Amino acid sequence: MKRATERRLQKGFWSLLFLAVACLVTYRVVVPHDREAPARSAAALRAEKGLPVRTWSVEALPWRRWKSAYGKVRAATVQEISSFLREVIVHVPVDVGEEVRPGEILVELSRQTQSAALKARLAEIGEAERDYRRRKALVEAGGMAGKELDTASVLLETLRSSLAEVRSTLERTRVRAQRRAVVVMRDAEVGEVAEGGRILLRLADLESLEVEALIAPGDLFAVGSGTRAEIIVDGPTVEGSVKRVDPEADEATGLYRAVVSLEGERFLRPGTYVEVRFLVDDRPDVVAVPYEAIRRESGRTYLFVVSGDRAFRRDFQAGSAQEGLVEIPAGLDVGEAVVVEGMDGLYDGARVWLDGDNEKPESDRE
Repeated sequence: MKRATERRLQKGFWSLLFLAVACLVTYRVVVPHDREAPARSAAALRAEKGLPVRTWSVEALPWRRWKSAYGKVRAATVQEISSFLREVIVHVPVDVGEEVRPGEILVELSRQTQSAALKARLAEIGEAERDYRRRKALVEAGGMAGKELDTASVLLETLRSSLAEVRSTLERTRVRAQRRAVVVMRDAEVGEVAEGGRILLRLADLESLEVEALIAPGDLFAVGSGTRAEIIVDGPTVEGSVKRVDPEADEATGLYRAVVSLEGERFLRPGTYVEVRFLVDDRPDVVAVPYEAIRRESGRTYLFVVSGDRAFRRDFQAGSAQEGLVEIPAGLDVGEAVVVEGMDGLYDGARVWLDGDNEKPESDRE
């Protein structure tokens, strides 16, 4: 009896144990429970959160595009200084490279002959004046006809008129500068004879400077008469404009010569090499984006425009480019945001989020 009871207890124990195990297994299978989730891929995370990007806010900007060339300053006019007289040179106070101003003496000739001529003419005038007064007194006294007085008067006026010429000739022994200029050639030394018409000096006119620049054939469509230009040197930028462009290219270089006249220049000198910038495009409102926003693939140019939390690919035809910007003639509106950073792995319709502030263009960019 006792043994039968023990067997029933053991059988009940094992039944309860089996039931407990079955319940535990069922609970583990059916009821959710906390356990470590498997690692998710980076692609899955990006797809859920999106790609970090930085954007550029599209605006209409002032658009000034320049073409650069190099040139040399020269004088538009060169004065040739010669002697009016055949006289000995006694003084040359200027030399090559020196600046001269209006009225400054350049060459001084011997004045001996012309001074003697002036003294002689003054003496003749003095004698003619005395003769005129004597004849006038005789006419008034009735001792001489009026015709004789007229003859003396004509002679006196003739001598007085010639006095101005004699004085002018004397003044020409001092050759003076007529304009602000710099001496570029000197062929005059003390003791030499300055023959009439002989070139003694050459002066480059500093009041009419210009720059001769060489431009490529591809720039001829944009550079012509009247095109605005800037001369870049060590100092203030000098304004100018194109005076003319030669119709034929230089045989040696294949480049075209453009002559630029300068405005209000006071410090350049002939012979100075300078950089010339030609303004080939000047518009007030142009839609443009940074180079960083541009992508090319299979001959197509495109960028990504952010709308909400998505980036959409947009194809376009690029216009001109300058200073890190590319013109977008059509297909992009002011106020839109284009991606400039974070385009690795970006695709049409990708989810994105802004990593930092939206960049804005500089309003004074040229």
